[in-house]
Amino acid sequence: MVVDVKVDGASVYFPQRRQKVRRRMLSGNRVGGDVVEYRNRPHVAALQGIDLNLEAGCRVGLVGHNGGGKTTLLRTIAGVYTPTEGDATVRGRVSTLFSNAVALSEYDTGRANLELAGLLNGLSAREVRQTLPEAVELAGLAAYVDDPIVSYSEGMKTRLGFAMAVLTKPDILLIDEILNASDWAFLDQIRSNITALNSPDHILVIASHSRELLRHLCDEAIELERGRIKRRGTVEAVFSAMDDDRAKVAEWTDEPAK
Repeated sequence: MVVDVKVDGASVYFPQRRQKVRRRMLSGNRVGGDVVEYRNRPHVAALQGIDLNLEAGCRVGLVGHNGGGKTTLLRTIAGVYTPTEGDATVRGRVSTLFSNAVALSEYDTGRANLELAGLLNGLSAREVRQTLPEAVELAGLAAYVDDPIVSYSEGMKTRLGFAMAVLTKPDILLIDEILNASDWAFLDQIRSNITALNSPDHILVIASHSRELLRHLCDEAIELERGRIKRRGTVEAVFSAMDDDRAKVAEWTDEPAK
């Protein structure tokens, strides 16, 4: 089975009321997409002309300012957003972790939520029974899996959400600003036990501001700015270029007026 992601000239526009657009244009805000005219109405271009090919084995970190387009790109790959212009084609089973609001039912147990997530994602009852012990072990919640989700901490919900995301053995795993870089034991467990992050047959795309997390999980990074790909390379090369950009800005802003 072929597993890949192909994004060809994809742009995603969101309509804006003119009053908001005027304020945004006058503010000179560095974050967020450009304001463009589309079908005679002003729109914010969350993505602009994105070209991206990801093959099996890619582990990619998305970096950049808030509003740069990371979440929109992830949701476009996931099929949540349809490109306004261009195309996004995905081959393989996709699973996502976009929010800590992971529970399908807050007052049901972790186990019940895992079972229901598996069924809703196409697993048979037998497959759910076979896969559930691995998901519970990954989450590290064996002592709490039969407690209601409403009693879970945010960190526990994150663990459960990740277990739910990988329960179906996805070919493509998309994660947005969720995993806590300080929970190294959990991250080590992910790397050593989850096929979705280690196998050459799978793809991982994760958006995060944590350099430690991306160094830990990714082989390359893509920096997004104002809805465009600014640079792509190894994680360290992209971080180094970003640091150079910040140093230049600091030097310019600290220069005494003449």
